[in-house]
Amino acid sequence: MPLDFLTLGADTAIRDTLYDDFIDWNNAAFALDMLPEARPRFHVASLSDKPQNPIIEALDVLYHAPKSGDIHPHVAAYNPGVAKFDDIPHAWDLGTLVQLPNDRERTRFLSWDALRIRSAAASTYPALLSELPTRQLSAVRHHIHPLLQDPHTYVKYTAVPELIESLALVLTGSSSALYKWDPRSNSFILQGDTKGRKGLLLLVGSDDTISESLLRRFLTIGTTVRQLEAFLDRRMTAGSIFHAFTSSASSVLQYAMEFIRDLSPLTKINSPTDVHQSLTAWWACFADLESFLLELFGLCNYCHKLSLNSQSRAETDLLSHIYDKLDSHIGHSSSTTIRALFAFILTTVSRVYFKQLSASVGFTLPSQEMALVMVSNMRDQDDQDNDSNDRSRPTVTAPSFFSESMRRSIGVAQRSLDLLMVANPAHPLLAIDKLTSAIDWVWTDETVYSMLDNQSFDCPSLSLPPLLNADTYDQRSYPDALHGFHDFDLEPNNPGTHSLGAIRSSALQFKTFLGAFPTVLPSITPTLHLLSKAVTGPLFTHIDSVSKALIDVFLSPCTQYHLPTHLQLLKSYLLLTSSAFKMHLEQALFSSEQRLRGGHTMSESHRVIGLSPKLTVDGTWPPAGSSLSLSLRTVILDALAQDFAKIYSAAEESIQGIHRDAEWRIGFAIQDLPTNAGNALWLNPRAIQAFDFLYLDYQPPKPLDSVITPLILSKYHRIFLFCLRLMRVDNVIYTLSYHAKALQVLLSDSRATLQLFLHFKFLAKLFITGLSNYIYTHAIGAIYDRFLADLAKEYTFAEDIKTFTDVDALMQHHSAILDNILVACLLRSGQKSIAKYLHNVMEIILEFGLLIDEYQMQKISKPDMTVKLEELFNLFHIKMNTLTKILKQITMKLEFSRSEEKTSMITLLLCLDPTGWWCER
Repeated sequence: MPLDFLTLGADTAIRDTLYDDFIDWNNAAFALDMLPEARPRFHVASLSDKPQNPIIEALDVLYHAPKSGDIHPHVAAYNPGVAKFDDIPHAWDLGTLVQLPNDRERTRFLSWDALRIRSAAASTYPALLSELPTRQLSAVRHHIHPLLQDPHTYVKYTAVPELIESLALVLTGSSSALYKWDPRSNSFILQGDTKGRKGLLLLVGSDDTISESLLRRFLTIGTTVRQLEAFLDRRMTAGSIFHAFTSSASSVLQYAMEFIRDLSPLTKINSPTDVHQSLTAWWACFADLESFLLELFGLCNYCHKLSLNSQSRAETDLLSHIYDKLDSHIGHSSSTTIRALFAFILTTVSRVYFKQLSASVGFTLPSQEMALVMVSNMRDQDDQDNDSNDRSRPTVTAPSFFSESMRRSIGVAQRSLDLLMVANPAHPLLAIDKLTSAIDWVWTDETVYSMLDNQSFDCPSLSLPPLLNADTYDQRSYPDALHGFHDFDLEPNNPGTHSLGAIRSSALQFKTFLGAFPTVLPSITPTLHLLSKAVTGPLFTHIDSVSKALIDVFLSPCTQYHLPTHLQLLKSYLLLTSSAFKMHLEQALFSSEQRLRGGHTMSESHRVIGLSPKLTVDGTWPPAGSSLSLSLRTVILDALAQDFAKIYSAAEESIQGIHRDAEWRIGFAIQDLPTNAGNALWLNPRAIQAFDFLYLDYQPPKPLDSVITPLILSKYHRIFLFCLRLMRVDNVIYTLSYHAKALQVLLSDSRATLQLFLHFKFLAKLFITGLSNYIYTHAIGAIYDRFLADLAKEYTFAEDIKTFTDVDALMQHHSAILDNILVACLLRSGQKSIAKYLHNVMEIILEFGLLIDEYQMQKISKPDMTVKLEELFNLFHIKMNTLTKILKQITMKLEFSRSEEKTSMITLLLCLDPTGWWCER
């Protein structure tokens, strides 16, 4: 009762004007900075001294009220059918507004009894203003609502029929009598002279909150449709996947437009009840369409952002986003329409990606454009001479429904296909009649089972046919620039590609897809992840076949790409295991028959022990002129001739061809090394690094350069230089042993020095012999021979037990074998601490030989030679003792390990210290 008294008994001043503006959608809520202070809105006058007469006062209220002609023009204007005061509450008193409907039904003769009846009847009025009749409630709300009296708000009233007619146009993205499109804000705004004020459209009989709630959905749909049309009309310069997305989004939008046109509003309204019921029903029909269009707009907005990005991952990121959104909606059990929307776009966009991917790995026949790109890539590969990793295709970017192993296998298969086309163009996998159709998304149980049974399936309900049949075109071909002239070859009355029929066909695509889309995923693939694996299964089966086919070509002895034969050449020459090559190389670079005698001639002034006199004849290092190149070329040809004679009769024709081609595949080169301080030891012929400028190169045939890469060849080169240093030191010791009797004569007058010399020579010879046996027998021989044996077995193994699944796995295994050899030779960067002592021991032995050579050439006196010899011998003892102890500690540390390093370190320790004598000293 107090609330009714405060509301109905207050006198409210009537504003002279009402504002016909519509408030902005996002600002419809009444936002007040601070609640006003609650003060009484009534005044109870003090009682006068004269007696009260209620009958006379009631008569004054009735007979002194304003006349019916005093209707406020704006209040009467909200309903053209109301023109008299008796039909609408006047704007004089709120109490009168709520009491007026029953005034005419009472007698005008009032008495105390009648007054009591009036009081009883007044108690039957509604307790809340919201329960008043519609017209009365609108009038009351207009006077008490602060927002409607705001001078910054443009208020406009409308009836339901006029509103429905206007919203029918807004839903299609067009302007209407009530709303117009504002390109600056990309939204619909209220028609009229707003003069910068906010617009507020009020529905007669509803407040601003209800009106906003009703109108928001229609305006959201109309704004979304308008922005989608603008997006689809924009020309995109991105790739084919973005164009496929635009095409699918256009089909979905056309379906939405057809849905809007089919829901025509009710135009015949018989009563106010019918008006509100028709508007409410129409509003409810667009609930699903609103969320449907908002999801489509979100996809288009994401696509637009990606199209502005020039990164190569933009297209696959779009696919990943669509897939992730679909997976999320399936997980949250969204409506079938929403899931069908993402499934349709994913199917359309993935079809383009799957075609490109299938053609790149030889699963399907590539299009003309794709074939040109593949030929161009192969030509570019033929012109390059870099590492296979640099020469290969760019890093494969795949959608999120491809795992990391799948992405790697795609890149390997693409490279394997290019290599297979070069190695064996007649391979069955490359035959056109063996090519199949591209993979595609399937969504029903029937299509999934047919796909898993390797059967061709045709599901018209879920297929996406092109807008035009290919038969509608003439067989005449045009260049790409004149492709549009195909339309002029159509028969009369043919709709072509740009007609209304094509647009309807575009809308029909999604409608047909939606009608056949299941409510749940197939039972055999209940999740989207399992479905993606089933869809892409045939493609990855083919990818594995391509990779294994290339491995079979490399391991087949009937081809010139027989990998074991090429690896045998690498072992024989780059790892110095060929006896013929090693012998000829020693004759060209070293000399063990130098004359050790007192005095020396002029030609021997630049002689260095262990080096061929031909290399130091002019005193420059490295040797200048073409004599060294000619000598090294002769070494290769002579060694190949001897090795080829051993296998010529038993080898197959392909193996013989590999050996004949080895004459130009193997060759020495002189590399430019840095000459700064600390790195110029290769310029000194007396240093152990004197031959570091030599480089033995091997040029494998094009397909095999994916297994014998430049990075792997650099590992061969490191081992080759180490073996060359070992040959240098071994040759020095051999020279001292060859002329031992002559040296004994020179040192016969000093028995202690002679014994020290013989003892030192024996220990050095023992060290070099043990190290050489270890390097060539275990580090190179055992490890590399095991690798060759594995390759021979691999060719005879069945497909299901093969070790190498692709060319990358074979290349990585090849690299790992060389890493094991480097570890065994103490050449890895992590072994510098122990490799330093091994290198020092070899340098001490070389200095020992140089010291004896200088003494016999009378460049140093015997006492000085004896002192230096003792220093070198003691240093040799220290380094050997430290080296063997470190090796022993490493073997103890790796006691429980089964790595190749443990075996190598134990074998090296046994070769250098078989009795443990060095470790015990």
